[in-house]
Amino acid sequence: MAKCCIDDLIDSFTVYLEINRNYSKGTVENYNRTIVRLASWLKETRNITCIEDITANDLQLFLGTLNIPNTQRKRIKSILNRAPFLQPRREHASFPQ
Repeated sequence: MAKCCIDDLIDSFTVYLEINRNYSKGTVENYNRTIVRLASWLKETRNITCIEDITANDLQLFLGTLNIPNTQRKRIKSILNRAPFLQPRREHASFPQ
């Protein structure tokens, strides 16, 4: 089975938020900005470009790079845990509760 490139799935995630979740333009832009930032960080610092290679540790490390308040970290955790493109490895790539 071919691996899924993160960059290829970002547009699908944006459409999912707009159509399936009916989120506002501003909310979609914020989610998209976070996912793009994660994808860039994974590529540059962890050499990860495929969703199947993302682990919970990678997501925790990404959160550690963000200079933001705890409440925003929780919001970003929520965004990443709901991202449908993380589903193939959800058991490995979701945040611990």
